[in-house]
Amino acid sequence: MKYAIIGSGKIGTALAHVFARKNIEVAIANSGGPETLASVAEQLGASIVPKSAVSASGAAIIFLAVPFSTRKDLAAQLPHWHGKIIVDVTNAFHVAPEELGDRLSSEIIAEAFTGARVVKAFNHHLRNGLERIRAWRVSGRPCSYRIMNTFDVNLPGTELG
Repeated sequence: MKYAIIGSGKIGTALAHVFARKNIEVAIANSGGPETLASVAEQLGASIVPKSAVSASGAAIIFLAVPFSTRKDLAAQLPHWHGKIIVDVTNAFHVAPEELGDRLSSEIIAEAFTGARVVKAFNHHLRNGLERIRAWRVSGRPCSYRIMNTFDVNLPGTELG
């Protein structure tokens, strides 16, 4: 599978709505297991496929929509994340500044998911805004606000917009 959403809270479910609206197959996973996502998949349609977090992490592009505090436990579930693109939609709300130090939260995500290319995206939208996301255009080309730790990531903005 090309895409996965790990996290099924408000943001993860809103992202699933975007994929479903475009009929793009995406795995969705949470800490409760695939059986807890049956109602979400039933509501949104056949393109939303419940999986375990380990199984979903086999996708090439993973939307990380989990609480920031769970990053280390999730990252430890796979021996390596090399070649993966992680779209970090987490927020470091209620994280003490001392825990972040002088680093961005995405730098800490990248450290936890060693070897992955990390893109910070979508966390600047409200949940109900994500469900209505449309491709933005600059000079006629689709775009979205993103911060990346690498310059060789090509996200599928035209597929989701």
